[in-house]
Amino acid sequence: MSELEGVFDLRSTVEPLLTGHAVTHARPADVAALDELAAEMLAVGLPGHRQDLDALVPLNRRFHGLLVELADQPVLATALAGAIHAPLQLRNFHAYDEAALRRSLAHHVEIVAAIRAGDPTWARAVMTAHIHNARTVMLRAAREQEDG
Repeated sequence: MSELEGVFDLRSTVEPLLTGHAVTHARPADVAALDELAAEMLAVGLPGHRQDLDALVPLNRRFHGLLVELADQPVLATALAGAIHAPLQLRNFHAYDEAALRRSLAHHVEIVAAIRAGDPTWARAVMTAHIHNARTVMLRAAREQEDG
C-alpha cells in the first residue's frame, strides 16, 4: 500500500509538470493525435455495447506517453517512468466504478482542450485532478484486496 501511495505522490507532482510543458511544445498534429486518443478512449471506455476496459490500457499509455514526449523534460520523464512501471495494478480499469471512469475519460478530453487553448495552468490542474481520481480508485481497490 505504501508503494502505491508513493507512486501517486510522485505522479501527482511530476505528471502535471510534464503536462504543462507539453502545452508549450504541442503542434497542431500533436493536438490532433491526443484528441483522437481521447475520443478512442471514450468510445471503448463508456458503458455500453462497445465498452472494452482492457482496450483502454494501451490507449491510456499512448496518451500519457505522448504528453511526456511532448514535454521534452528527460529528467522528469525518467523519474515518472521509474515509478509507473512498478505496480501492475495501475494498469487496470476494472477497479473503476462508473463515475470514476467517466471522470477519468473526461479528464483526457479536457487536457486536450487545455493544450489546444495553449493554457499550461489549466492542463496542469486537470492532470492533477486526473491523478487524484486514479489514486482514490487504486487505493480503494488495494484496501479491498488486502481485506478480502
